Amino acid sequence: MNALGSIKPDDTVYIRIARSEMGQGTLTGLAQLVTEELECNWKKVKTQSATPEQIVKYIN
Repeated sequence: MNALGSIKPDDTVYIRIARSEMGQGTLTGLAQLVTEELECNWKKVKTQSATPEQIVKYIN
């Protein structure tokens, strides 16, 4: 996908989120959107906080 998302050989999907979670449900909401769009198994979707390097790579 790109710097903020990846799919591993075991079909695990990692979403790197560049915003902080402060109770708004950002992590869950974005994970649900990706799961629906990719039609993948919800149990294999993981969220991570993006590092500053990953954010800069994505922007540029």
